[in-house]
Amino acid sequence: MVVINRKVIRTFRKVLLILSRRKIFLYSLIYIGFLWVVSTLIFHFIEGVGLFDAFYWAVTTTATVGYGDISAATMIGKVTSIFVMLSGIGVLAVLLGAIAEIFIENAVNKRNKKEIKLENHIIICGWDNKLNIATKELLNSGKEIIVIACEEKLPMEHADLFFINGEPCDDQNLRMASVEQATHALISGKTDTETLLTAIAIEKLNPRINTTCIVSDHRVIKALEKSGVDKALSIDEFFGIFFSRSVHVPF
Repeated sequence: MVVINRKVIRTFRKVLLILSRRKIFLYSLIYIGFLWVVSTLIFHFIEGVGLFDAFYWAVTTTATVGYGDISAATMIGKVTSIFVMLSGIGVLAVLLGAIAEIFIENAVNKRNKKEIKLENHIIICGWDNKLNIATKELLNSGKEIIVIACEEKLPMEHADLFFINGEPCDDQNLRMASVEQATHALISGKTDTETLLTAIAIEKLNPRINTTCIVSDHRVIKALEKSGVDKALSIDEFFGIFFSRSVHVPF
């Protein structure tokens, strides 16, 4: 029986999640899929081999590991083989480069990331235009804020605004944001699932924290309330000032 380490599974999922957000990776997958379909059909009709054998030839040729058991005999087939091999080298280089870049960035981030030691501060998980007004109002009221989001940088700068580039639902990122000492958390994930996972992670690390969430589907609100969230709002109910006031209670 093969036992797969949970850490390996989490790493694999994290890599897939990051890759799915990189356009170059998605474009490469679309291109290689299109290449396989077209080259399979060409080889099938020109060389007269079965569809599965033609697809097998396309995949092995793209990976430049052709075994020679299926090869082109016609001029068109040979030209197609050359094109597929050259394309395969380029696409695989892009894909492997994107994967390697993730591991390099992860190693650099782990080395550079340090815990932001604050107390009685606010943590904002996720970032989009909905949070601009709330963030500015909270900063103007003298609150210290740590933002955790998968963004290159934030569109605003402030002496009391700190930023952690990473997944908001990751326990390591939350601990770096001193979640145990935070008083409030504002969560607005890219998806309702991300919002729910982040809320669960925060409530687990700091059950005393006051948590407010924004979701696009009102049916998720009950699940959030069961997880210990203090306030959950559907996106239809959300307004910048109202959201800010909903969490801006006396500290």
